[in-house]
Amino acid sequence: IQRFLPRTIDEDQWQSADRALVWLWDQFGKAKAKKRKAKKTENAKKLVNIIGPAYGYFNTPSDLAEIQRLIEGIGAEINLIFPLGCPLENIVTLADADANVCLYREYGRKLCETLEAPYFRAPIGLDSTTKFRRALGEELGLLIANASTAHNLHRPQPPPPTTSTTHNLHHRQQAAR
Repeated sequence: IQRFLPRTIDEDQWQSADRALVWLWDQFGKAKAKKRKAKKTENAKKLVNIIGPAYGYFNTPSDLAEIQRLIEGIGAEINLIFPLGCPLENIVTLADADANVCLYREYGRKLCETLEAPYFRAPIGLDSTTKFRRALGEELGLLIANASTAHNLHRPQPPPPTTSTTHNLHHRQQAAR
């Protein structure tokens, strides 16, 4: 019987969760990953793992939806969301990713450091979101047309003002003076 034992005396729940993710990789993925190597074609989409989402933590559903939107918005594909909803037999595919994103600062970093791919912390705020998208895009070799519109990905943009709208606005501003 394989089982993970938390050390309740010398670690808190986040340290235990961090260690548990590495334990799962060591037990169910690492050895199998060494035996198999995913075959990548030149035109294959870049794959990204999301490490950390789990039931009952933080705002997992909305955090996960947003980070997926950002990753897919730069042209990458989600390889695996771990551990949320991941069957044990799929853990081996963690090794197939070109990059990893650690969703939370509290745990997940140890696994990201263990895997042989660059990793990024999920951003908080507009400025760090822009930097995150640029850095991840550069690492994956993806061209990002306008990383400053991170908050507008997949959302329709309002049409530009027409000449008459601009003209009317100008006259209203002049009249108000």
